[in-house]
Amino acid sequence: MINKALIIRFSSLGDIILTSSLALNYKINHPDSKIYFLTKEKFKKTVSLIDAVDEIVTIPDDCSFVNLCKIGMELDKINFNTVIDLHGNFRSLTIRKILTADHKVVYPKRRYERITAVKKKIIPESYPHTIDLYNQTLIDLEMNSYSKRPNLVSTNNISDTEKSFLSKHPHTVLFAPGASYATKQYDIQKFAQAAETLQREYNAGIIWAVTNESEIVSELSQIPESSLMKYVNLPITELTSLIAKTDLVIANDSGIGHLASSVNTPVVSLFGPTHPVLGFSPKGQFDQVLDVKEYCRPCSLHGGKACFREEQFCFTKISPEQIVNLASYKLEHQNCRNKAVFVDRDGTIIVDKHFLSDPNEIEFIEGSVDALKRLSESGYKIVVVSNQSGVARGKFPIETVEKVNQEFSEKLSARGVDLDAIYYCPHHPHGSVNQYTIKCGCRKPSPLMVEDAIEQLLINPIESFVIGDKLDDINLGKVVGAKPILVRTGYGRGFQEKIDSSRFYHDVKIVDNLAAAAEFIGDHHLD
Repeated sequence: MINKALIIRFSSLGDIILTSSLALNYKINHPDSKIYFLTKEKFKKTVSLIDAVDEIVTIPDDCSFVNLCKIGMELDKINFNTVIDLHGNFRSLTIRKILTADHKVVYPKRRYERITAVKKKIIPESYPHTIDLYNQTLIDLEMNSYSKRPNLVSTNNISDTEKSFLSKHPHTVLFAPGASYATKQYDIQKFAQAAETLQREYNAGIIWAVTNESEIVSELSQIPESSLMKYVNLPITELTSLIAKTDLVIANDSGIGHLASSVNTPVVSLFGPTHPVLGFSPKGQFDQVLDVKEYCRPCSLHGGKACFREEQFCFTKISPEQIVNLASYKLEHQNCRNKAVFVDRDGTIIVDKHFLSDPNEIEFIEGSVDALKRLSESGYKIVVVSNQSGVARGKFPIETVEKVNQEFSEKLSARGVDLDAIYYCPHHPHGSVNQYTIKCGCRKPSPLMVEDAIEQLLINPIESFVIGDKLDDINLGKVVGAKPILVRTGYGRGFQEKIDSSRFYHDVKIVDNLAAAAEFIGDHHLD
């Protein structure tokens, strides 16, 4: 019987984008499940970008209580196994009460802590992100949580005009000066001043994305027409694809910031009346909040309350120069343009010897060395990522892994392949060595090994691949936003049927071996 789950989140744009992490984690735990998503009609296209969601159910903005109950009764006919309420309001409670699911969970909204932050300005040293709270519902259901960042699908369908614009500028920065409330909007003229400076000093291409013609301000006239693209109400699917190709997004505390995070584009997000303590700061690996300390922050839960002071100091104390300085640092030091191939070791590059502990037993799979050489010569960083649970299980000490990896790397180097990095995870949640018996963030499909490589080698995961012989490798690709490839060597053939039968794995390429993977990448993905 198919596992059926319903996720409830009616609004808003940013909140719905943040649910993508939970949906992905649910699907990794239950790849054969069918996930339904209940939201408002106007957010249907946004939800369609969440790859793990199979079916979308919508309600109108003005849905009456009677109609809401009718929708709930129709949904109850589906016989859900699990209902996950990520909204926690009267409407979601109504639906939850109507449905007769086996399991019903509601995410912890931290109402008291958030109200305390607003009313008493008590800001703890650490606090959970909303994504962490969403994922807590899976922990309550005794599932594992791997993805900790938003993850949307980008079609990469941009126009020839946009491709030309991107190619002729060394950097491209998208400005999104809008927000849900006027009080959450930084001065739009100052945004334009920052844009003009970035264009003049860095020859940056500027993309100005707004929801209203009135936000096309006169200060933009200082930017040459050849270096400026303006969009009003660009559809969410097109905006996502465009953002995925830009180097940086500068926005207010808004859904656009989360949209950029979901496609691994760094964000500089200006927070005025709101505060990261409320749980809604952008969660991308290189994202950064730009704000100032004011005694009155945060002044409301959602930023809509009118400012009581003579001016809105939380914004007026942020200068265009500060925006430019932070943006320039991102462009110069955190511009992830390198593409990579993240490759599993045992069963993909070398024959799986089942807890390999003797460096002398390293045996390369036929064609694997030449495949790595071809990928390296094509401009890909070669990063080996490997689960080595033998350490946690007491099969061998961690020094043995180091020795095997050293010999492995030297043998490859002798044959013309210099690895850019090797990462391994020595942990396992059910090991016998206490030091390594933990639920870690690095064991595949958790992303820590890949994220370390992204930071150190400035890799763009969307332009990269994960290649391996296990489902953990494929799911790792899903979690980090890279393209997954399954090889039939090692354990791969045993996973092929599961991958072929699941819609969730529709984007997985299955090939015979690493040599075939390199050929596929070379034939279809070289610029």
